[in-house]
Parts: sequence; C-alpha cells; structure tokens
Amino acid sequence: MRAAVVEAPGKPVRVADYPVPQPEAGERVVKIVACGLCGTDVKLRAGRVPGVRYPLVLGHEPAGLEVETGRRVAVYPHLSCGRCVNCVEGRENVCLRSGGTLGITAQGALAEYARVPERNLVDLPEGLDFVEGALAGGVVAVSLCAVRKMGGVLDQWVVVAGLGGLGLVAVQLLNVAGARVVGVSRSAAKRELALKLGAVAAVDTLGSWVAEVRQLSGGDGVAGALDFTGSTEVVAGLVYCVRRGGRVVMVGYTSAPLEVPHAETVLNGIDVMGSRSYTREDLRLALSLIQRDKVDPLVAERVGLEEVDEALDRIAAGVVTGRLVVSLGGGL
Repeated sequence: MRAAVVEAPGKPVRVADYPVPQPEAGERVVKIVACGLCGTDVKLRAGRVPGVRYPLVLGHEPAGLEVETGRRVAVYPHLSCGRCVNCVEGRENVCLRSGGTLGITAQGALAEYARVPERNLVDLPEGLDFVEGALAGGVVAVSLCAVRKMGGVLDQWVVVAGLGGLGLVAVQLLNVAGARVVGVSRSAAKRELALKLGAVAAVDTLGSWVAEVRQLSGGDGVAGALDFTGSTEVVAGLVYCVRRGGRVVMVGYTSAPLEVPHAETVLNGIDVMGSRSYTREDLRLALSLIQRDKVDPLVAERVGLEEVDEALDRIAAGVVTGRLVVSLGGGL
C-alpha cells in the first residue's frame, strides 16, 4: 500500500510502499478514504513535536471503510488505555497510559489502509461523506473540546484568536451557543470570513487589538478567550482582554516557554488552561452538529497523496483558509 511518510525531522514528505497492516486481537483494518491535514503535520515534518519517532507515517484525521464489515467510520486517533482514572472519567484525550496518537506518536493513517483498535471506530451518520467524517474530529471536535472548557457563554463576549480552520469553526460553535464573538487575526480575508460565520466583530492583530477588544466588550473585558495561534505574545494579550474571573483556553502551541502577565493573572483570578485534542464524546457530538448543519468544517481543497508535502508548505505559509483534505479515493 502507499503511505505518506516523514523519514526524519526536516525531511520532505514522500510516498512510500508499506505492507498492508494485519489486525491483532481487538483491532480492525480501515480502508482510508479521506484524511485531514493541519498545522500539527507541519510541526511533525519539521521535528517540532516532542516524543515522535521517525520514520513516521502521518495522518491523525482519518475516515474510511472498515474492511471486514464495510462500515463507514471516522477514526478516533488516541490510543488510550480505557482503564486509567482519566479514561474512566471520559477524558481519554489525556489518558495516563496512552499508547500514542495515530500519525503523531504512533504510525498514522495517511495511507491506503490503517490498523486501529475497534473501540476507536465511530460510525458516520447518514448523509455525511468521508471528508466531513475526517474533519469532524480533526477540526470540529478539537474546537468543540476547547469551547466546552469555556463554560456558559450565552450572551457573553468571547474572543477567538487565530482564524484558521480551527478558529473559524470555533466562531461557528460559539455563535450557535449564543456568544458574542470577536475574531482576531492578521488576515483581512479570514476576518471577513469570521464575520460571515457569525462573529460580531473582527480585529486586526497588527493594531491595538487588546484595547479594541476591551472597548467592544464595554470596558470590563470579555468573559473568555480561545487561542489557536500558539503565540506566547497573543496569549499574554488575551490575559489583558479578559475580565476579572475570566478564562483563557489555549489550543495552539509551540515549543517556546509560555510567558503570561503573572500579577494580572493571579490578582484578577484568571484561569489559563490548555485544551488537548478531543474526546470520543466530542467526536460524536461534532458528527451530529455537522449532520444537522449547525457547523461547516470549511473544506478548502482536496489533494492527492503525492501532493501532501506541497500542501503542508501552503499551510505553513498561512495561505490556506479552511482545511485541506487528502483524498485516497474509493467513496468520496
């Protein structure tokens, strides 16, 4: 079978031949039909994600057909143990004894076939195609997990910093939840799209964006903020954006140390927290939201397996609005 592999950090993605995987007890083989690409794949190619062993087959946002039964499925990528306290509480995205994540710290699914635990298969609802199934996890569920950490947002001001695929989906989810959303981005095109998707305002990061956000929210600051940029400077700005008792949820990340205004965070009682990926429940809810037309995963383009390296260049350059999906044929 063909698979997209990074041989070593800093090397381009190439298509290589691998044996078709054989399932072990409790596993299934899935014929991959679609798999999303994102900024994490860019970091993996560059060697900027800790705990990765190369060569690595990419692909952590797959959907396809279970070979044995023909079931149409989205694949949950985290190889959680199912037994630790976090898994029992439904937080398998932070499993204490994780076997890794497909396409990140375990071999991935950007290939014609992938071997995965049966419990990681989630049925695609009627009417959803494989592209929507792939992006339900990689974009909608990731944003949904972060939005749920915000708590109640009905009629509250909330900032979304970074309007890539995840941020633009977060704008939609927050709008559905009744929040008053302010989008923050350096891209005029992405700010315009955020407004079309339900944001009440969109602010340019090249200006005095913190002051603008506070002014929009009446001077007290917003109830919460979501960061998809991974910029420590932006996160620090968001701490100044939120009101006393507010919350900053971080989804984007880099390997650089995080620096936030220490006194302002403590004295204003601000929660600063990370949101890692998503749970199976987030994935099921994301699929339902897409099926009911509550959120659009914003497919920007479909590319072939041989085009992955060039596609990652465009994601790295910040010129993609929405999400890129790799098509592996057979059902799209």
